[in-house]
This record gives sequence, structure tokens and C-alpha cells, in this order.
Amino acid sequence: MPRYRLNTADRKRKENTLPVGLLRDFPTEKAAWHEADRLGLLIRINSEESATRTRFNALAEYCLKADFGDDAVRPKSVNTIPIVEHYVRDYLIARWGNKLAGDISPLDIQRWLKSLHVVNGLAWTTVSKIRGIMHRVYKIGILHERVDKNPVEHV
Repeated sequence: MPRYRLNTADRKRKENTLPVGLLRDFPTEKAAWHEADRLGLLIRINSEESATRTRFNALAEYCLKADFGDDAVRPKSVNTIPIVEHYVRDYLIARWGNKLAGDISPLDIQRWLKSLHVVNGLAWTTVSKIRGIMHRVYKIGILHERVDKNPVEHV
């Protein structure tokens, strides 16, 4: 039985197993793994977890592609695209890139946004713009089922 872990709604890890078959049908571990591959169990496991374990950099790049790429519902102006890409890549991804998107807390976001003004010297209007872009990244992530919640909503 392949074992794997998933995050539950209350942020705890739960161990799960998927039965492959009876021991008499698969006497060796190699035979059991071969059957697991044939059934596509590893693919199913990974697809179930992908919605809850997306890294922020992958979410942000996906958002840029979905909102500004060929699939965009509404075309953006020529000036908007490079500005938003700058904010996403130079601020959001630079700060949150390797963190899991579902693990970023509203309090961490709030502290970071304040530091952009206090430490980096950005105007509050610019900080607000970055907050709005981050909110949009999560909103698109929820719409496309990449994440479950939007921590920016409470900031």
C-alpha cells in the first residue's frame, strides 16, 4: 500500500494509504509497486495534493499567465503589464517565492507590507498596489483551484 500525507482543513497532516491488492496476488514489493504504477496511484496521489501544496512563486507565475497571457478574459494596457510583472517578480516572488502559498499567514503579510513602507521607503499608495496585486494572485489561485484560501483578504 503506498502511503502519503495530505493537509487537512485544520492544517494538520493526515497519513493515508491506497490499497493495491492482496499479498497473495503481489508477493514481492516490486510486484506491488508495478501494480501501483499500472493503476496510476502515484499520479492520483500527487494530483490530490497539488491544490494545497503550491509554492507562491508558481502561483504568482500562473496568475501572470492567466491574467496577462493569451487566456486573459480582459486584455490589459501596454503600460500595465510590465508594472504588474515588476511588482510580482521583484516584490512578491522575491519575498514569498519558496513558501507554500497556503502557509502564508495574514499577520506575516501585514508585517511585510508595513516593512515595505518603513524599511524600503515605499509610499503607502505603492504598498496598497502591491497588496492588491497579491490579493489578485490568490483570487485567481482560488478560481483556478490552486489554493483554498486568500490570506490577503484579512489584511
